[in-house]
Amino acid sequence: ENKQISFKYFNWNEKKEMVLKHGGERYMVSPWEMTINEEKYYLIAYDGKSGKLKHYRVDKMLDCRITDCKREGKDVTEFLDLGEYTKNMFYMFGTGSTELVRISCPNSLAGVIIDRFGVDISMIKENDERFIAAVHIDISPQFFGWLFGLSSNVRIVSPEWAKNEYKKMLASSLESVE
Repeated sequence: ENKQISFKYFNWNEKKEMVLKHGGERYMVSPWEMTINEEKYYLIAYDGKSGKLKHYRVDKMLDCRITDCKREGKDVTEFLDLGEYTKNMFYMFGTGSTELVRISCPNSLAGVIIDRFGVDISMIKENDERFIAAVHIDISPQFFGWLFGLSSNVRIVSPEWAKNEYKKMLASSLESVE
């Protein structure tokens, strides 16, 4: 109907209870796309307050309503490549803004990198055993977790702040082990 929708959004707590986000305040967004990631459905919508695309797990949306307000964000979404948008996110977590990240990988992980980012990814030979992949991604703790899962042979080359954040996350993880 080319209208905005409103809904309440929740997370689970440790008692397996639904806890409404933003104090139960209704979200109001302009819906544009639906996608599936890791067997979960997501609504991709334009948030007029922030001026950004955001995504919401459909199974965590409550009391959805169509409003009388006209849908916004066509200028942001008309050139949206849904495949690129979701490829840059890790498990649909992130800020919605991407950054060029260079990661150094052993040649044996070329297939893993291509499977994740596609055949068009830039991969440059670093030496006979390694390559550097340049990827546009939304840097998040989920990205760092994915990176860690690939082994200690994979390292962030740039940007420097991402390297430092990854080191902080690794140090914090070590501290949590008793």
